[in-house]
Amino acid sequence: SLKQLPTSKKPTGKRQQHIGLVTQLFWESASGSSSSAGKRLYVSTDSNVIAALNSVNGQIVWRRVFEEERRGEVDDMLYTGNYLLTVLGGNRLQAWQPGSGTIMWEVAMKGETTHTGKVGFAEESGSRGVAVGLSSERVYGVNIRDGTTLWDVELPNSCEVAENSYLMCVCPSSESLQALIANTVTFEDREFLLYLENTGSEEVTVFGIDLETGESLGELGHSFNYAHHNGKPTQFYGLLAKRAKDGKLAYKLAIVSQDYSLQLIHKSGKVGWRREECLAYVYAVEMVDLPVSENQAKFEDEFGSHEDNVTFIMQQVERLQGVKHHTAIMEGGEEEEDEEDLLRDEFSLHKMVILVTRPGKASGRGHLYAFNPITAETVSGMSGTGEHLPYSVKQAFVLGTWDENFMKAFIMLDDSHMITVDPVWTVNLQNTRLNMKITNIVSRPANEHIHSVGRVLGDRSVLYKYLNPNLVVITTEGEEPATSQQKAYPVVNVYVVDVVTGHMVFHGNHRKASGPLHVVHSENWVVYGYLNMKQHRYEMAGLEMYEGKIQSNVTAFSSLSAPVTPLVLRHSFIFPLPVASMATTVTEKGITAKDLLIALKNGGIFSLPKAFLDPRRPLAPTQETQEEGTLPYIPELPVHTEGIINYNRTLFHVRGLHTAPTGLESTSLVLAYGLDLFQTRVQPSKMFDVLKEDFEHYVIAIVVLSMLLVSFITKKLASRKALNKQWKIERHQVLMNVVLVLGVSIFNNEKSSVLYDITFLYMSIIMEFRKPLNCYQLLIPEKIKCEKSDLSSVK
Repeated sequence: SLKQLPTSKKPTGKRQQHIGLVTQLFWESASGSSSSAGKRLYVSTDSNVIAALNSVNGQIVWRRVFEEERRGEVDDMLYTGNYLLTVLGGNRLQAWQPGSGTIMWEVAMKGETTHTGKVGFAEESGSRGVAVGLSSERVYGVNIRDGTTLWDVELPNSCEVAENSYLMCVCPSSESLQALIANTVTFEDREFLLYLENTGSEEVTVFGIDLETGESLGELGHSFNYAHHNGKPTQFYGLLAKRAKDGKLAYKLAIVSQDYSLQLIHKSGKVGWRREECLAYVYAVEMVDLPVSENQAKFEDEFGSHEDNVTFIMQQVERLQGVKHHTAIMEGGEEEEDEEDLLRDEFSLHKMVILVTRPGKASGRGHLYAFNPITAETVSGMSGTGEHLPYSVKQAFVLGTWDENFMKAFIMLDDSHMITVDPVWTVNLQNTRLNMKITNIVSRPANEHIHSVGRVLGDRSVLYKYLNPNLVVITTEGEEPATSQQKAYPVVNVYVVDVVTGHMVFHGNHRKASGPLHVVHSENWVVYGYLNMKQHRYEMAGLEMYEGKIQSNVTAFSSLSAPVTPLVLRHSFIFPLPVASMATTVTEKGITAKDLLIALKNGGIFSLPKAFLDPRRPLAPTQETQEEGTLPYIPELPVHTEGIINYNRTLFHVRGLHTAPTGLESTSLVLAYGLDLFQTRVQPSKMFDVLKEDFEHYVIAIVVLSMLLVSFITKKLASRKALNKQWKIERHQVLMNVVLVLGVSIFNNEKSSVLYDITFLYMSIIMEFRKPLNCYQLLIPEKIKCEKSDLSSVK
């Protein structure tokens, strides 16, 4: 089935907790002996989870998640009123406190884990109750208060556990077997039978029968709407109660549907709440950009080329009229509220997430369904249920090239293998001795952009990357058979193959290693993790491929030309924690440094810079490696708490990680899916293109204004100081000129002109001329005469 989810608006991330497909459900104090009857639901699921749900809103009160393997499977659960009894893995009997979900005791039963265990409860006349546990070999009686074993009996030879669920014993007298199945509800010491029946395409009717009288209860019969996209009801659990007003019987139904959803329905047909538990079984993820607003879509048409200026002016006038009309509607309060969540934001941080889940898998003939990822509406020309194909689809993919309409071709391979590739090639990865099995085929992300085609070394030379877009990484697992000298041991192989020509670029072999293998392929590097059985630890290997210091295929890469054997560098590292999944960050332009995202088995998502897995990390640092910024080689990879991007929000049973770029080069979106969903943003190189939300805008504004004010005042003071200093220099020059004029006048015996010259110099000082009379600055013995033009200019 397909589900749509918007990404989180919180930069710290958002977590959605799920419980999985409900297999058993019990109402709290369903007998009505407690005042809190029906306030909680206790459930067990096929995702190895037991939980308590609030019956009012469907929220999780408490949840206990067990191991993923057979040891953590919940075989059976029983609610007694004061205790919650479970059997895990066929041989573990446990008792839980229903209010808080704390474990009270656990008893290990003798038996095989391949068989399904059962639990029962026998309430004795005294204060002691007995929990009865059934394994494949014995039956145990346990004191329900303290967990002490009261008795255990070995099963007779005539009893067998059939279908991993039922204990079948042959009666010697009748030599026959019988099976009785009933679903009853107890209320006020009376037993009632409730059952559902589909009375329409989207209608379900509830019927009730009194088991004491066998009469049908009309007051319990009621029909309500049931959406067809939920599938048919598979399980239901009822709770009876009396109405406060008329005293008639009413009920609440907890219904499990084919799409794994759990919903609470009242007798009136109103849905109290609904839990989409199919989101605990996500297998494929895509993130789609939201559509732009209508104004943004018309932006290019309005502000593009304007050859016709008259048309452009008319468009702007119409736009202004539309803004005026929009303002009038907003003031009147008559416009409907727009769905802002379905519009692309400024930096494309909010996206629509399309999830493919396990429920609703189809078999047989092919089925094609095309829909709008934003509105979930089918495309024009296709029915609401999709299109049935006359053949079975074995594989489907989208070509990577665009046509003139910016569309990509969709290729499907049917069961008759009608599509062929020329030339056809085959690479044999199967060895009869090793019995190898292909476990992973990983290609580069389709939305990845490569910014730098080379790597600058410490000597200023460039080491060009081997950027072959047709490479895939294939991993195989097998076993080396035993010989007379050594025992059998597991083997892991890693291949890098060009899918166009079949050319094998790289092959790596790890002896005494096993999976599960997790692979990340990006740009020219590959990182994969495996379990080292010899050292009993988890290891990661990083390899990078380079063309060398001479770049080939500068314009376009072609696998059909003579393949260039790349230079492959690799290193192995020790990772201290078990890994559930791995992925790498993706940004819009590929400028930001890469981070490796690692989902840990302990519930954390760890962000590790790719630089720590660089195979060029030297054992002994040199001057060139220091200038290049390469870290010295250390076998152990650091795991620090600051790198856990989900903080204290533990994620259980993580199945995969999906990353997507945003409009910000510094930011990448991350979605972790498994039992829970978690979405957040990461900045591998920190946020270098946007100011933080807590940025002190007012402080910066005050500082800038203060600096401008100080600069203005300082400029005025400096100008005044320079003016005063200049006045001092002018006074000295004037005095020298006065002395010079007096000396020259006295020397020439022209007493009448001395007075005139002094007055003239004084006037020049008032008019702020630095050199008012150039003719008096020359020391010559003869009589100095000034031209009338000079005197008139000074005046």
